Amino acid sequence: MNGPGLLKVGKALILVEPIGSLVNHNLEGTLSEYISTLSELEILDLSFNTGLTGPLPPNIGDLKKLKNLILVGCGFSGPIPESIGSLEQLIKLALNSNKFNGTIPASVGRLSKLDWFDIDDNQIEGELPISNGTSSPGLDMLLQTQHFHFGKNKLSGDIPEKLFSSNMKLIHVLFNDNQFTGKIPKSLGLVTTMLVIRLDRNRLSGNIPPSLNNLTRLDQLHLANNKFTGSLPNLASLTVLDALKMEGNQLIGSIPISLFSLVRLQSINLKHNRINGTLDFGTNYSKQLKFVDLRYNNITGYKQAANERIQVIHSHGPVCGEVGNMPSFCLEIQHRSSFSTIPIYNLDSLAV
Repeated sequence: MNGPGLLKVGKALILVEPIGSLVNHNLEGTLSEYISTLSELEILDLSFNTGLTGPLPPNIGDLKKLKNLILVGCGFSGPIPESIGSLEQLIKLALNSNKFNGTIPASVGRLSKLDWFDIDDNQIEGELPISNGTSSPGLDMLLQTQHFHFGKNKLSGDIPEKLFSSNMKLIHVLFNDNQFTGKIPKSLGLVTTMLVIRLDRNRLSGNIPPSLNNLTRLDQLHLANNKFTGSLPNLASLTVLDALKMEGNQLIGSIPISLFSLVRLQSINLKHNRINGTLDFGTNYSKQLKFVDLRYNNITGYKQAANERIQVIHSHGPVCGEVGNMPSFCLEIQHRSSFSTIPIYNLDSLAV
């Protein structure tokens, strides 16, 4: 079709232009296999039609000219069709906030032009597919992709060392709220384009790799609520880091003074770890630093920073003792801090 075509949704036939946006049109029903007749379709956006349900038709891969497939916030279910890997022109694949299950199809690795891959907030399970020579593709082949948004699923297994390479252009790796185990792959430090990493709320363990210090463009690092051990890594090269969240782990040792000198750092959350020693901000700490949460640690001494605007919370640790007139840094937070980081799911403003 060079002009409009007909898209069958449930019992309805809907007129669709080659660039077809039907966002929030109160559509209901399932997508018919007739979708393959829309051979000239370049953009299909059916977002926020919660009445759209059922699986995607297997022949959706016949839309060879499709550049954007955007199905955010619908009610689609079932596995993501393997035929998705046939959409060779695809740039944006946004399937987030549906009820998709099954595994990530390895065929996605064939989408050499893909920039945005978002399956956040579904029921996707299993391991991340990695290529095996020429016989099977994998996510490691997506060298042009900038966005891996895989949070809030049931993904499991190790994050493969082979997943990341220096040839990639990733800026967002959002793997939060899954069931990943094992260590953070050292290869993550090869992707120097990275801006945001979210690995929080998984089952990851081991030491935090020093290779993360290579990510000099990194703005946010979220590793909270895992099982990481060892001491805090040297992050002195992360000069644009804004937020560091590592609470709910098993980290030990003292906090390096160099951490506080990161010039754009605003908030640090290390509560519920086993950090010890004396907290010392040094004399060259960031003037942007506003909030440091060290509750439930083993810190025994505190050299207060001259900047009284920094809100430091030490409660439930040896430095605060048990009785007496406790200083302000030993008091519980009575309200949500105004220094909390912006929810990372508001990502349009972060895209480059």
